Amino acid sequence: MARCMYCCHCGKCGPSSAGGGALNPPGWCIFCRHQNDSHSETCELCGKPLPKPAGIARPAQD
Repeated sequence: MARCMYCCHCGKCGPSSAGGGALNPPGWCIFCRHQNDSHSETCELCGKPLPKPAGIARPAQD
């Protein structure tokens, strides 16, 4: 399955995607499909940044 790389936590690429409709859990890496701690900012396996939960903005980069 191709990954869209735009994570709005829709659940299409998450662990419950076979059932459909469930949101991705906090800490789910869309790149390597690894479940991290819910408060992690980067993935333990691949090191890529994890998406923030809806409503939480990332700090501005200067």
